[in-house]
Amino acid sequence: MHNANISTQASLGTRAKVWFESLPIFTRAVFAVCVGIYILGALAGFDNYGAVCLVADRVLWHGEVWRFVTAAVFHTGLLHVAFNMLAFVPIGGSLERSLGTVPFAHLVGVLAGAGGSAFV
Repeated sequence: MHNANISTQASLGTRAKVWFESLPIFTRAVFAVCVGIYILGALAGFDNYGAVCLVADRVLWHGEVWRFVTAAVFHTGLLHVAFNMLAFVPIGGSLERSLGTVPFAHLVGVLAGAGGSAFV
C-alpha cells in the first residue's frame, strides 16, 4: 500500500477549502469581499466604475460618503483583482498573525482608504 500524503490525494476543491480556512479571519473576509464584489459585478455586467469610485466632487457636494468604502473594494478587471489578492493574501495573512486582527484591520482600513483616494 502506498503511503502518500493525504494532501496530494485531495481534490482541488478540498485543497482550496483547507487553504481558505487556514487564512486569518480578517484576511479571509477581505479576500471574500473583494472577489465576491468582482464576481457579482461581472455577472451583472457592471462596468461603470466611475459610479462607485472615489470622486471628491460627489463626496463633498452630494454626500456620497459610501464611495470611501467602494473605492477600496472595487476592482476594474480580473487581472486587477487577481494580482491584488495574490499580493494581499500572503502579506496580509502574515501581518494579521503578527499584529493581531484588530490592529491589522485598522491598518488595512487606513491603507485602503489612502490608496482608494490617491486618484482623486
